[in-house]
Amino acid sequence: MSEFSLDRRDLLKTGAITLVGSTALSKLAGAENTSVGEEVWSFETGDRIESSPTVVDGTVYVGSNDSNVYALDRADGSELWSFDTGHWGLSSPAVVDNTAYVGSDAFNVYALDVADGTEEWSFETVLVWSSPTVVDGTVYVGSNDGNVYALNAADGTEEWSFETGGWVVSSPTVADGTVYVGSLDSNVYALDGAEGSELWSFETGGGNVHSSPTVVEGTVYVGSMDGNVYAIDAADGDEVWSFETGEGVRISSPTVADGTVYVGSLDNNVYALDRADGSELWSFETGDYVESSPTVADGTVYVGSRDNYLYAIDAADGGEVWSFETGDYVESSPTVVDGTVYVGSNDGNVYAIDAGVEGSSEGSRVNLGTFGHHHTFAEQGPTDSGDHSEPDLEASFTFEPETPTIDETVTFDASASEPTVEIGEYRWDFTGDGGTDETGEIIEKEFESPEEQTVTLTIVDNGERESSSKETLVVTDSDSSDDEPGDTGDDDEEVDTAGDGEDDTIDSDGDGPGFGIGGALAGVGGAAYLLRRQLEDDVDSDS
Repeated sequence: MSEFSLDRRDLLKTGAITLVGSTALSKLAGAENTSVGEEVWSFETGDRIESSPTVVDGTVYVGSNDSNVYALDRADGSELWSFDTGHWGLSSPAVVDNTAYVGSDAFNVYALDVADGTEEWSFETVLVWSSPTVVDGTVYVGSNDGNVYALNAADGTEEWSFETGGWVVSSPTVADGTVYVGSLDSNVYALDGAEGSELWSFETGGGNVHSSPTVVEGTVYVGSMDGNVYAIDAADGDEVWSFETGEGVRISSPTVADGTVYVGSLDNNVYALDRADGSELWSFETGDYVESSPTVADGTVYVGSRDNYLYAIDAADGGEVWSFETGDYVESSPTVVDGTVYVGSNDGNVYAIDAGVEGSSEGSRVNLGTFGHHHTFAEQGPTDSGDHSEPDLEASFTFEPETPTIDETVTFDASASEPTVEIGEYRWDFTGDGGTDETGEIIEKEFESPEEQTVTLTIVDNGERESSSKETLVVTDSDSSDDEPGDTGDDDEEVDTAGDGEDDTIDSDGDGPGFGIGGALAGVGGAAYLLRRQLEDDVDSDS
């Protein structure tokens, strides 16, 4: 297991947080011996796990109703440390800057040192089922006392609080300096992130809002116990669209990836909705309530159900890819990191399962750092906060060789495009018709005729923004010479280099007898001419 040859605790003490992959954390070593959808490892706690795992820098963080927060080695599931909060742990840890933030039924929000699990600070309130979100040095979290709190991430002091009319089980989402959160008073709130003042509130149709909002390009998506999934204008709180499921949308929270909203419902279904208008693209029926929040990786949707199964669903058509049976409800929300899916179950176990893909969870919740996030957020922070702007999208690519010949393999590499964590698609157009001839970050292609070829790369991010880049390459005929039009081939320079009176002419254009070494190597047929010259010399020496 070469990826774990470094001492993780030493790395954490130095403040090192790196993207999984940059230290060769690719597919788990244990996954090499498993099939898709099979268990890589499991770790047993003392009670139900409704908390959702967070995976950062090779460590899995998760709470259990046995009152502990656990840090597990991502490679084999072994326990690195545990912290006893004193009561159930439904809240999912947020990990930022070497600190894990988590709520507890012990009436506290805790900040824990990720190196050894020691407490850095705690903030007292009442039951905390909400999962913290950490942005720009502030921890945002809901409490069952009806308040949303903003706490200083360094010492836990209260910066502000906002009182709603019901428990705040929903986990806050922060985008463009605004905090979005639901309440059991049936409202979704938008609060000023700096001072906590209300910007607007949106009243659902009388249903409690347990679901946690997600935000993409100025629209808030959230579920309600009134049975609807809502799209709300982030600027003014006006409804954009709503979609009615067959029952309430309780704990399941939407995630948005590639223009699609994915969410579960108490009608036993997982829904894929068009982000623009809320129309149903497909639904997938499980055997019981879907309280788990879907996550998306490499075109596959992963979600748990109270029928005890974790499902992998094709994001394109809603077909089942595989399912994994646990011993009890799966209300925990899965997270995929480098081809392994991590999830908790009410049977008390944390599972690592071969996801059947190579990538990691993507989409809005991951980018915003809400519950179940992974290393991408920990390394880069939220993609749409701080300077309140989305990262620039810029397509760029290189190709080798720069002047290919017919049937020579050309490698096109788009890895220089920015920002890589946001790019969902790489489209290559070689015909100039605006279509897509190839897809992928790095591709190989051969050309059948000499021509000047214009290549267009278009990249598409998870918010469906596009950026394009064009480059021109010239494909040459492998049999063509370097002679310019009208070249008579008489450019050879006569010179006696050996001092023997013989003509050791340097053939500057590689066109025949009189070759010097440089011309022989460069000219077409030069190698054959050198061989013939050597044979003639051998004959002369033997006569």
